[in-house]
Amino acid sequence: MNLPEPLNFGDILVAANSDSLARIGAHLIRTWITETVQRNGTARIALSGGSTPRAMFRVLATFSLPWQQTEWFWVDERTVPMDSPRSNFGAAREDLFRHVPVAPECLHAMVTDDGSNPEASAKRYEQLLAEKFALDEPSTDHSDTCPVFDLVLLGVGDDGHTASLFPHERSLDVMDRWVLAVPAKGEREARITLTRPVLTQARRVVMLAQGAGKQTIIRKARSPGVLSETPARLTQAVQGELIWLVDQEAWPEALEGTAQSLVKSFLFHEAKFNRQQRQSHQQNPRVEKNRFGVTSQQKPVGGRRCLRRFSPYPNMARGCATVRKRRKLATHRVALRPAVAANASFAPRIPAWTTRIFCLLSIKSTTTLFSS
Repeated sequence: MNLPEPLNFGDILVAANSDSLARIGAHLIRTWITETVQRNGTARIALSGGSTPRAMFRVLATFSLPWQQTEWFWVDERTVPMDSPRSNFGAAREDLFRHVPVAPECLHAMVTDDGSNPEASAKRYEQLLAEKFALDEPSTDHSDTCPVFDLVLLGVGDDGHTASLFPHERSLDVMDRWVLAVPAKGEREARITLTRPVLTQARRVVMLAQGAGKQTIIRKARSPGVLSETPARLTQAVQGELIWLVDQEAWPEALEGTAQSLVKSFLFHEAKFNRQQRQSHQQNPRVEKNRFGVTSQQKPVGGRRCLRRFSPYPNMARGCATVRKRRKLATHRVALRPAVAANASFAPRIPAWTTRIFCLLSIKSTTTLFSS
């Protein structure tokens, strides 16, 4: 089965190594959660298991977040005890939730009991989602109504599976359920998983991948083809924003390919935006507080130095010590574009919001960059 067009291939953000990937991902999650809570009052996040998210969770545990206004769900779970090392919930609790002031009622684990009846576990989680999202439970009428998460974290396996949706299995075709029981197969335990409609309706989906072994499967997942052969292709149907966050080993052509072009394009547009801001402030001097909480008198003289306090991107101004320092580190600073329609191709433009990320192509350490 092929996915209907238009297809969403998303953007690729490339980190220098696994440590950089974990730090970038954690900083992005913190920003998205904070913005969502400020806008909606609450944020709903769906987490996956695996070694890549675990490193990210350990970094996230060091941050201050609106923990009581954030609800945490899970994308999939094995039918194992919660304290098992193979439990996705148990891993997240060990790396993240034991270290932060999160209320138990904000954690919505997929309870699988003893694993004897995964179908009943899936049904209970559907009921939980219906209650938390104030929706009617799914029915066989193929209704488009389903829970919409603010953020879904996904990984991709060497065989192309994502969540617990595996190649050549009927679970990929289920469209009238939110949560599905996946039977055991060979050495694989039985699992429960969110279904394709729920994953593709999320406002933002982040695909995590690292290591040279993921190169082939990433290319398949980002190219048109048969969904049953590579279930990670379901991300092409994501209705919101899709971001592939990978390390350099998983996307080695980043230095001369897409990611480098993305960096250059954003640097150009950010510089253009700075020039416009400088001209505006020179013509209209005023006292104001910028997004960094700095209040100062804007002077119509001083040229590029005026940007140091009043530009949304103050560190891009010439003469700023921070810029000089980061130039020595050979770091590329990138602004993350806002969500666009699923069929929109990448088109550089001035961001509607001022979150900044680092696309680390050559730097060896991120300690200095993320010390703030």
